[in-house]
Amino acid sequence: MVKPRSQQASKKKVDPKVAEALADSLADKPYGKPQSIEEAIERLTIALPVSLYDELESLAKARKRARADNRSMSAIAREAIREYLGKHNS
Repeated sequence: MVKPRSQQASKKKVDPKVAEALADSLADKPYGKPQSIEEAIERLTIALPVSLYDELESLAKARKRARADNRSMSAIAREAIREYLGKHNS
């Protein structure tokens, strides 16, 4: 579906060298704190009620604005799971 003209990106020409330099600088930029090299990440898909998802998303946005630790939804979920397991693995 084509967006209306008012929502389309600017028609300004971008210098390909400038675009490539920007892409290169952002491609390897770490997000948040670097993970330890020896600990691999395994993906997990979960389903959440909309209200819980919205709360999690709001918290992640607030942490990003504050430049706090654990800014992504995944990082917040990992933090909560670690706390839960710490309490229940005595």
